[in-house]
Amino acid sequence: MAYDGSDYANKAIDIATKDPIFPNVSRHIVNVNKDKASSEKLLNEAKNLFARADFEVKTSSLDGDKIDEILKYQEDNNIDIIAMGAYSHNRLKSVVFGSITSKMLEKSKKPLLLFR
Repeated sequence: MAYDGSDYANKAIDIATKDPIFPNVSRHIVNVNKDKASSEKLLNEAKNLFARADFEVKTSSLDGDKIDEILKYQEDNNIDIIAMGAYSHNRLKSVVFGSITSKMLEKSKKPLLLFR
């Protein structure tokens, strides 16, 4: 799961812990952020949400281009699917700069589970 602390990412965790689609799989949570302290804080929040539902997760703080780092992590760890919030930024910004969701859809070779 790519986690950024957004409402969509928290909704994804809520769904994943209350009604898991894949109950018996290993779970990885990543955050891409140049600020390691901020990244670790977000990852601890997510880890605690999963722990309340008695799920263990592996967390990783990544640094670099968000899309490239997430996809590299997926490949390096042989992960079958990525869950992430979708289109959480303002529409004008997405039109001008493109959205992370759209770029992930373009570049990913494996399935994405998007939460809106």
